[in-house]
Formats: sequence, C-alpha cells, structure tokens
Amino acid sequence: MVPPVFAAFRRWPFRRAPIIVAALFSGGASLAYEVAWSRALVVPLGNASDAAAIVLAAFMIGIGAGAWIGGEWAERTRFPLRIYALMELLLGAYAVVAPPLLSSLSQIPGESGALLRRLLALLLIALPCLAMGMSLPLLVRAWTRKGRTLRWTVGLAYAANTAGAAMGAWITGYWGLALLGVARWSALAALGSFSAAFLATLAESFRPSTPPPDSLSPEILPQTTPTTVQRLAGLATFIMGFVVLANEVLWTRVLTFVFGHDTYAFATMLAVVLVGMALGGALHRLVASADQAAWTAGLLGGFSVASLVSFWLAAHLVIHFGRDPFRLESSPYLAGSVFIEIFRELTFTPLLLFLPCLLAGAAFPAACSLYAHRSESVGRGLGRVTFVNGLGSALGAITTSLLLGTVFSVQGAFFALAILSALMAAVVLFFTRPRCFRTAGWALLPIAAVGLLALWIPSAMPRAMLLATVGPRHQTLLHYEEARTGTVSVVENRINQERQLLMNGINEVTTRLVHDQSFKVLGHLAPLLHPNPKKGVMICLGAGISAGAALAHPLDSLDVVDLSSAVARGARYFEKQNRGVLDDPRFHLHIDDGRQYLLNTSERFDVAMIDSTHPKAVDSWILYTVEFYELVRDRLSEGGIVVQWLPLHGLSEREFKMIVRTFQQAFPSMTLWANVGFETYGQVGYAKLVGIRGRPLAIDPAQIAAKLRDSTIGKDLADWGVESVEELLNLFIAGPASLEAWTRGLPVQHDDRPMIPYRTAFSLGRRMVPARLLAVREPISPWLVKASPDQKQAIVRSAEGQGLVLGGLLSRARELDVSNHSVPLYEHQIATTLPYYEALAALYPDDADRQFEAATQLAALGHPSHAGRYYERALALRPEDYRFRLDYGHWLLGLGRGKEAIEVLSSLRDDVPRAALVHYNLGAAVLASGEAGAAAGHFETALGYDDTLYGARIGLARARIALSEEEKAQRALARSQADNPWDEDVMHLWGILRTRQGRWEEAESLLRKAHRWAPYRSDILLDLGRVQARRGNLRDAEKSYVLLLRYAPQDPAGWLGLADAMAASKRWAEAAESYAKVLELDSVSVAAALGLGESLEKLQRNDSARDAFCLALHLQPGQQRAQAGLKRLEADCSGNASNDDHTPK
Repeated sequence: MVPPVFAAFRRWPFRRAPIIVAALFSGGASLAYEVAWSRALVVPLGNASDAAAIVLAAFMIGIGAGAWIGGEWAERTRFPLRIYALMELLLGAYAVVAPPLLSSLSQIPGESGALLRRLLALLLIALPCLAMGMSLPLLVRAWTRKGRTLRWTVGLAYAANTAGAAMGAWITGYWGLALLGVARWSALAALGSFSAAFLATLAESFRPSTPPPDSLSPEILPQTTPTTVQRLAGLATFIMGFVVLANEVLWTRVLTFVFGHDTYAFATMLAVVLVGMALGGALHRLVASADQAAWTAGLLGGFSVASLVSFWLAAHLVIHFGRDPFRLESSPYLAGSVFIEIFRELTFTPLLLFLPCLLAGAAFPAACSLYAHRSESVGRGLGRVTFVNGLGSALGAITTSLLLGTVFSVQGAFFALAILSALMAAVVLFFTRPRCFRTAGWALLPIAAVGLLALWIPSAMPRAMLLATVGPRHQTLLHYEEARTGTVSVVENRINQERQLLMNGINEVTTRLVHDQSFKVLGHLAPLLHPNPKKGVMICLGAGISAGAALAHPLDSLDVVDLSSAVARGARYFEKQNRGVLDDPRFHLHIDDGRQYLLNTSERFDVAMIDSTHPKAVDSWILYTVEFYELVRDRLSEGGIVVQWLPLHGLSEREFKMIVRTFQQAFPSMTLWANVGFETYGQVGYAKLVGIRGRPLAIDPAQIAAKLRDSTIGKDLADWGVESVEELLNLFIAGPASLEAWTRGLPVQHDDRPMIPYRTAFSLGRRMVPARLLAVREPISPWLVKASPDQKQAIVRSAEGQGLVLGGLLSRARELDVSNHSVPLYEHQIATTLPYYEALAALYPDDADRQFEAATQLAALGHPSHAGRYYERALALRPEDYRFRLDYGHWLLGLGRGKEAIEVLSSLRDDVPRAALVHYNLGAAVLASGEAGAAAGHFETALGYDDTLYGARIGLARARIALSEEEKAQRALARSQADNPWDEDVMHLWGILRTRQGRWEEAESLLRKAHRWAPYRSDILLDLGRVQARRGNLRDAEKSYVLLLRYAPQDPAGWLGLADAMAASKRWAEAAESYAKVLELDSVSVAAALGLGESLEKLQRNDSARDAFCLALHLQPGQQRAQAGLKRLEADCSGNASNDDHTPK
C-alpha cells in the first residue's frame, strides 16, 4: 500500500510542482554560468565587441543545438526526467571546473594562439550549453499529460525557467561575482543544477512513464497543412530571437547615455529582459486555447510597436529631464548614497525594454504551440523551435555588432528591426488566415504603425539625448559618430571654449588645465625616467594627448591600442593638444583590445603607458588586475618602465589603495606620483603608478634636465606648468615601503574577482581626494642619483610648494615657492570660477538643477557670498527639493549663520525624519553652536538610520569628547579607526582625548602621527604644540608653532602658542613681539594682552606693560591677572580712562 503522503504526489498538481521548481533552479544556474563564464572569457578573448558577440552567439547556438537534441531524446525515451537529471548533474560538475579551464586559455601566447584561444573557448562553452538547451524540451515533455499539446505547459515551463534565469543574472551581476569571484560563484551556482537534478528525480519517482506516441489521441489540426504551419512558426521564432538580441545590443547602447559604463547597467538590463519574458511566458497560458497563429502574429506586431514607443519614451525623458528623470538624487534616502546609480537603473531600464520583452516572452510559447500542435511531438517541436530561436538570437547579436555604426544608426536600427518584426507578423497572418481584405488589413496594421511612428518620432534622438546630458545651452556638438564599439562625440563649451571627448556620453578627455597636465605627464614621465627609450606601447588612445607627449621624445615607434577606430577621428579635434600625433610616422594605431594585444605580441617595450578609462567602468577592470600588471611587466624590456593613469575621483580612499596594492604585487619597487592642481571647477588630481622591471627606480636629475632642454619636450611640458626638473619631481608621492604600509590589509584585484567595478564595503567611507595623498607622501631624495646639494635643496623647496597645493593652500604655495610655474596657472583658473558659474546660471534661468550646481560650486570654491541668490532661485523653482534644502542649510552653517541653519535643517528633519544625512548635518550645526549633548543625539540618530555614515561617527566622537564622556568617545573612535586606520581626523581626536585624560606622552605621539598624515593642518599643529608645551618640550613646541605659522602666517592662535612658548623659555623680547602680532590679528585677545603685559614687565618697559594690562581689563573687566600685574607695577588705568584704545605703543 502506498503511504498517503506519497500517494498525494501521484496527483497531477503535486507531480507538477517539482518540475516547475526544477525549471526555476535550472534557469537560475544557467544564467549564472553564462554571466560568470562570459566574464572569465573576457581575459583570453578580450573586450572587443566582436569577441563579446562571438561569446554570446556561442551560448545561444549551443543552447539551441542542445534543445534540438533534447527534443529528439524526449520523444524517444520513456523517462525524460532521468535524462534531464543526468544533464543537470553533468552541467553542475562542469561548472566547478569551467572557470580555471577558461582562464587557462590565457596561457596560450602569441598572435597565432589567438585563433586557437577562440576555437577552444567556443568548444568549452558550446559543450555545457548543449546540456542547458536540453533542459526545457525534456521538462515540457515530462510535464505534458497524455492527450494534451504543449500549449498548456510550455508557457509556464518557459516562464519558470526564464524567471530563474532572471534571478540568476541579477544575483550574479549584483553580488555573486563581487563577493565570491568567477570560480567560487560558478561552483556555488552548481548547487542550482544539482537541486534541479534532485527535484527531477523526485518527480520521476511519482510519475508514470511516458506512453508510446501511438497511444496518444491526436487533436484537431489547423486548416493549413502542418508543414506550412511549422515553417511559419519556426521562421517567426527565428525572427523573434533575432530582433530581441539585436534590440539588446541597442538597449545597451542607449543605456550608456544614461548610466555611462556602470557595471550594474548590463546586469540590470539582462534581469529586466528576462523578467519581462518570464511574465510574458506565464501570461501566455491565458490565451493558450486561442488561435496561436493570430496571437503569434499579434505579439510580433506588438513587439515592433512597443520597441519603438519604449525607445521614444526613454529618450524623451532623458532629453527633457536629464539623466535623473525621476529625481532620485533628491530622494532623502538616496541622496549621497553610493548605491543611487543602481536605483536609477532599476527605475529607468524597465521603461526602455520591459514591454517589448513582455510581448516577446509571450510570443515564444505561442510560436511553440503553433509548431508542436500535436501531443506526440511536444519535445521534438519545442526543441526545434528553441534551436531556430537560438540561431536567430546569435545572428541578431552578431549582425547588429557588425552593422551598427557602419550601415545603421542606433535609431535607424530600432526602426529596421521593428519593420522586420512587423513584416513577420504580416507573413504569419497572410499564410494562416483566409486571403481577404480583412486579413490584408490586419497584416498591414503593424507595418503601418511602424511607418507612422517613423514619421512621428523625432529624428536623431540618441544625439539629442547626448546633448541633453552635457548641457544643450552651453555645449556645442562638434562631432558625433555612432560607431560599432560605441558613440564618440566632441563638444565645446560656449562659456570657456573647453572641449570634451565623450565615449557613450561619458567624458574621457577634456582640455582643462590639470586634466591635460595629467595626460602630458603620463606621456612624458616614462621616457624622461628611462635612460634611452626606443620602443613604446600605449593602451588607449583617448584624444592622443599622451601619445603626442611620448612622441615628443626620440622614440623609434609607439604602438597605440584602442578598441574603437572612431576615437581616432574624435582625436582630430584635439590636434593642438596632441601635437598632430595621428600623422606622426612613428605612431602605429592598432584597433584591438589592449590586453589582447599584449598577450598576442612577442615585442618587448622600453616604456609602456596605460591610459585606461576609469576603473569603475564595466569594460576597464581587466586593466587593473594583478594578472594584467604581470603581463605588462613581461612585455617590458629589462629596465623598462610602465606608467598607469589612475583617477582619484569616483573612488573611495580604500578602493584607490586597493589598486595601488594590486599594482605593487607585480612591481614591488613601484613609486606613486600625482599631479594635483586647481581648475575652474575646484581642486582635482590624477595619480600615476610607476613600475620598473628588474631593478629599483633611480632618478638622475641631470639626465632629465638634459632632456627638458630639448625645445620640443620642454615646451610641451612648460605649457602646462612643468618647466624644470624640480617641477617634474615634485609630483612624486611615495616609494614602495611607504606604499606597502599605506595599503596593508587591503585585498588585491584578480581576474577572477575584480572588486573595484562593484559597490562593496570598500566603496564606503571617505572619498579619495588629493589631500589624502599627503598621508603617504615622502621626500624623493632616496631615489635620486648624482644630484648636487643645491639641486636637492631646490627639489625640497619645490616639493613643499606642491605639498601645499595638495593641501589646498594655493596662495601660500605661491609665496613660499615663487619659482613654481604651475601655481600662477592654477590661480588664473580659480579666477574664472565666479564668472563661469554666473554665466552658466544665466543660460539656465528656469533649470533648478543648473541653479543648484552654480550655488554649490560657488559655495565650495571660495565664493559663498555669491551662492545665496542661486540657492534661492533653485528653491523657488523646486521649494520641496530635499537636496536643495539640505545643502542650503549646510551653506548657512558655513557662513556662520548657525541659528538659521538649525532652523532650516530642523524643518527638513520634521519633513523627512528618517533621513540620516539630515540628522548628520543637524548634528554638525548644533555642535558648532556649542550644544554637544544635542549634537550627540543627532549623530546617533543618523547612525541608527545609516551605520555606514562615516562623518556622523566622527562627529559623534567629537561630541562625546566635548561632553567628557571618555568611554563612549573611545568606542566611537575605535570603530572609525577600524574602518580607516589612516584617518588624520581620528588620530587627531585620539590625541585630544588623551590630552583630556592627562596622558600627555601618548597624546603627543598620536598628534605627531596625525601631523605626518596631514602636515599642513594648522589645528593639528596647534594641539601638538600645546601638548609639547604642557610636557615641557618647549623647543619642540616652538617648532610646531613656527611650522604652523609658515603655512598659516595669519593664524592668531599659532602666534599665541609661539608667544607662550617663548615666554616659558624667558625669551621676553621675542615673546612680546609675538603677543603684539596676536593683537594685530585679533584685537580682542585677552590672553595676548596679558602675555604682552607680563613680557613687557620682564623687559622693564613698565608704561607699555601697564597699557597691555589695561587693555586686558578693558576687554575683560575684573581680570585678576591684569589686576595683579598693575599692582606689581604700582599703576592703574585711570590715566587712560577716557581712551578706549589701550594697545601698547
């Protein structure tokens, strides 16, 4: 007797459940494999569009072929679920070993090995894809009951499988690869295949074997012959696969205009595509009993219209509302978050592609039902339909990759695909319906709709999208080209005539001062440091500025590698900056993936320049891994030098350090350099990672000076503020030992697990800005050879000036290093800030975001008094905007209008009580007003809503110290230090806390460390001097104060500390001069008046001493020290009673 619980499984609904869940697991695992293995193949095959299209085609053809085989087997076996389980087990086992197999292809070197790598890659992908493709026909054959066609089952099976695929793509793209890497994630995804095999085995245990085909009852056939119907169904699924995959290529291109090269954009797009298709497949069941030919045609026609309407809607939103059409940046819970881009993608992407994918998802089971209309051909029919669908998908991806930019524009391709889909719908209707005017009318309807949309939708919408994102009123489009690998454009700013080279709407190169200075240094640095370079290689052309700089040197040849030939055409607009490098006979451009070029070539290079795009970009991670750096090292000749450009913006401090640490794994003797300066838009900086093969770096200043005397080399650098050896060498930041300590404890990037492109725990915390480099900066002297004492002194002086530039003290840098040629250039740039943003705001009087941009930039860049009217205009246009109100309160606080700031922020807090940033800023405002207790409450509330808000934790520590709550302060500081052990603010606060506890020696040690990390911070030097004086180390205290005043000569607190130290040393005359300087800077300083009186008393200048004591009493009536001083002098202030000016003469 069968137990009741098992008997229940024999009923159809219970037997169906394991099959549905198995389809879900199978789809999830398959897409996890596809995404992970595609990532693994980027290394051996490259990032070029052709390679990506070939990989995608291999997946689709392999899955299609597997579906054909699975369909045939499904009709020949009595136990389809057993075969399915076996395939899933084999697939899961392969998933464990696939990543190392795929990555090992990179070991096949040389140009001749490129073809072999591709062939082996296709083989290693196609074999497991056969197993993936077999799953659906086998499952549907097992699911379909006796006497039923697949029209009742294929939709749900397809929906379950595709829904699982959506989840697999989403989880893999968002978390799996970032957290575990390709190999471990592929192995973990194998659990999905194993689970599917287990469920299939469970379902098979309670399922009767499939009866022979001849025992099945045939259903009523359509009026037309089966051959015609099957051909139409097959052609329809082929076309649907073609247009869907082709549209995916176009959707990806359109989304780059909105999200740039963000890593999550593709994962989001893929997940939305699959969700739409899964829902479409599920909804097909609602029309399973209807005429499948009519529904197939209707869905194809609907797809053609929906794809165009969705494209128009997405483009329209960007053109009229910018890159953030839903204003997520103004959301209280997303503003300032590193995850905001993900939410923008999740909200915008469905508008572009969800509806077309929903219709495509319903069209597939409809076409399958049309093809396999008899129950005895369920598996075979589904397998064949899936095969032609996969074939169409592969050809769609390859064809679009080949023709986009050469035959079709993006918008033209959308229309061409829509017409193809509409024509297919007409063909299906024409051959399955009676030949009459009504049929002709329905057949022509989607074609007519596409034609009307072609007339109605504005032309060149992608071009308009691009212009809308950069600023249509102040940017002129000089060049626009939709090429195969991306859209290249050049714009010119009408306000200041700056030019930008854009790739897919993202700024890659601009003619700004510091930006171009960085590219000049990138091209010059390696040839200047190398004794005699002859052969060079450069990865990424950009605008050719670095290549032009490199060829200012007597190189025999420079091989430049770039993915897009269109970039070279864009670079023609920068010939002034790149010195016409494209026409230099030594310049050799290779259109290829940079890493592939190095892998294939057997050449050795004296110098290599890596001008890779931002490390956060989805396609640039392969140029920031250990394996890439090792490849570069292997392609260098002995003593060869590599320089890689590395931005500071867009990275957290820890992410920046991770890249440095990764580079050092391949080049242990690396050095770090950076050019930092000021532009119209504020302080900016770009780092250079410098590695050398075979020996430590040795810098000969005389050799560099000789090269700079060459008129071509010298002028090319002089135009950007680098005219001497000293000005080049002041860009040096640190050597290997310091860098190793600075980056210790952080992970490195490997091909298997690149973390920088993702939002991880390392993305949180402080942003990377130029001042952070000061923590690791050290003198260059250990790397100098043959430098004279005078030259070393000049280098030290120049380095100090550049250090002040890093610290933001530009005017002081000019005063201390008058020979620096770059500082005047920076000052000229700063002078353009106010007129630029005034002009920008004038061009966009009705644009709240542009008004806000002008307000925030002016407030941050030294013009806070001018920012007010733009804040007010922005708030008048959007009075409820959270971001505007928050920043307005912050601006008020910066102006010292604390009461008003607290009112604004309190009102905002009442409106959005759960916004962490509001509580954080309110805490800062309240703390500035002296209410430490209330401030601590706000900071704690902020951390309660967002525990990663680093600034709130620092603020909480400050408040706790002010409240003398030492234990709580220590906890807050310990947590902050664990997050960032190199934070000078944390170390400073530790020093203050130890001072409060009377632990003076420890306090001095902590403050010294804080000073090393932030050498130009006057508040740290002031506290350090006070602690040293308290310990009796008067000489050290005096040094600290003198150093403070060197960098901030108008700081009255520094002069007061210096005066006190001199007085404690009984150097009364010097002390008196310093006290007088304090009163000159701060005429109401009681402490300075008292110190001056006592110093003058010691000098027996009694009349002047009396005046000083009288001043103290005037400023603070009843001051006891002043009264005691007058008593000692046997004097009073009666003689000056009518004179308010008691300043000693």
